[in-house]
Amino acid sequence: MPRLVPSPVEVVAIPQKVSIKEYFGNASCNPTPETSDISMAHVHASGGFAEDYQAPSFDEYVLILKGSVTILHSHGPPLVAAANQAIFLAKGERVQWKFTEDAEYVAVCLPAFSPTNIFREETEGQRPAHDTHTNIYHLVQKKIWDACVESGATYYPPTYKSEKFTHATADPQYLIGVANHFYKDTEGEWLCLHMTRSSLAEANITLKFEDPSPVGTTAALTKEQSGGMRFPHIYGGIPSTGGVVKNITKVVRADDGTFMAIEGL
Repeated sequence: MPRLVPSPVEVVAIPQKVSIKEYFGNASCNPTPETSDISMAHVHASGGFAEDYQAPSFDEYVLILKGSVTILHSHGPPLVAAANQAIFLAKGERVQWKFTEDAEYVAVCLPAFSPTNIFREETEGQRPAHDTHTNIYHLVQKKIWDACVESGATYYPPTYKSEKFTHATADPQYLIGVANHFYKDTEGEWLCLHMTRSSLAEANITLKFEDPSPVGTTAALTKEQSGGMRFPHIYGGIPSTGGVVKNITKVVRADDGTFMAIEGL
């Protein structure tokens, strides 16, 4: 049966700054409380107001109704969106919302917004570690990558169909640990593909920073193994042409299959 939401719940009200009225979510109508898979809010913000930096663990879709919104981030110039334009913010993207004029917009968060998944920086020095890295690395079996290069095809890892993304690493200090955790029993030569946030963005490939995930049937890295880092997941394949991959280096293995080093890192 259709469900009517007769009115929103005002979840934030700061006079002369911002009003956030939620129609769906954890504080209002929640049709799926077990998963809290979506929230939707109507926001009014005043010119001169700015949020704290934040790096949410949800995707956010924003439709600007009136005025404009400026999004500051760490890896490029500010993004400005005006009325009748929209913004997509991927999980883990560190951003600051600023308002140079009064603005009105609708925000949809997947999964639903909560105070525990927005990761707001309320004091100095809270910038998440994953945001300090610009380079993105992916370990690949040489025979699979070479076949893609030969045919000009986009590369997808063997687990892509089930996982819907390509695993990657931003902090190179974790690459060898990742390789030995997931791939030690895989025979053959391996390569390390070097990309950047910008090279992926220029190809319209979405990059999300999320908690470590399993690869196939192998369990995810533990917090101790990952250092609590959020890892980059590439929501698409990796083109073998076109400049997304900036460099390729060899991975050094021992006779027993242990990954030892990555040339150039």
